[in-house]
Amino acid sequence: MALNRNDEAAAIVNEAIPMGTANQLHGLGRTLITNGLKDKALDVFQKNHEMNDGAWPTEVGMARGFSAVGNYAKALEHCRIAHMQAPDKLNKDNLASAIEKLEKKEDIN
Repeated sequence: MALNRNDEAAAIVNEAIPMGTANQLHGLGRTLITNGLKDKALDVFQKNHEMNDGAWPTEVGMARGFSAVGNYAKALEHCRIAHMQAPDKLNKDNLASAIEKLEKKEDIN
């Protein structure tokens, strides 16, 4: 992507997805959002969610992905599930803040 070879980069991402862990794919999705590739990020988050049966942190990824593309209702659904799954107080608190933002239709990214 940095070399502006986006088609080649997309092919590599697609090839790498099945090899990644839930956390690695979550990080990839967040990186794609940061780089303005919101639709591709949502695609990665969706594949991660499917591959890992909605386990932590895939629900967080779904919330971030839907928020990035402006679908705050779907983002809120996934954020609420992620909040219930959160493994610790820090994540629960962060997700509670994200829920508040999404209820106001604000991006959480």
